[in-house]
Amino acid sequence: ADRVAVQLYYIKEYSLEETAEILGQNINTLKVRVHRARQRLADELKKILKEEALTL
Repeated sequence: ADRVAVQLYYIKEYSLEETAEILGQNINTLKVRVHRARQRLADELKKILKEEALTL
């Protein structure tokens, strides 16, 4: 569900309101889900970049 929310909001560029309506979620719930998904993506990217830097 978080992946779909991120795709709709960031890739398809739906508003938070539109995304919440499509997913049938409360807008505040959606905001939390998008925020947490963004944090997980950032953590994963940091891990990948750190590993890549070690191989240089």
